[in-house]
Amino acid sequence: MGNDKYHADIERCRTIGLMLEERLDTAFSVRLEAAPIFGNLTGLKEKSAYCQIGKYVSGHFVMEVSSDSPHFQVRYLERLALFYELIGVPVDDPVVNLTKEVNSLFTYPLDGGLGIDQCHVSVRFDRTDATLTSSQIEQLERLARLYLRENLKR
Repeated sequence: MGNDKYHADIERCRTIGLMLEERLDTAFSVRLEAAPIFGNLTGLKEKSAYCQIGKYVSGHFVMEVSSDSPHFQVRYLERLALFYELIGVPVDDPVVNLTKEVNSLFTYPLDGGLGIDQCHVSVRFDRTDATLTSSQIEQLERLARLYLRENLKR
């Protein structure tokens, strides 16, 4: 019985990795862009953040962390939830349910909501022909909410 769950979890983790890789590639035109932002949000150095993102998209992280003590699992899973927010994973996305099936301690979205439903970012450039797309503005708004959450923790 336990062996069946283990093999099912391995398959779920592969699927999680593929789904996160697709999300990451959609959220950032260059994958390296995510590392400094993720590092800034989590307190990791950029190289460590890049390695952590690599573990996430490999799919093995969710099972790997399951062998840690519950205290460490919660901390590592909070970082994973921050990553999900960074790349714009909706709450009802199948990857969230798969992650919870592998590790029931995973919580998404993170508790301690900001009480902020909307965030509006305005960007103005010196050149009048320079603009951002609506998806780029949405990404900036998502980042602003993440930075606010981290600032309020300190």
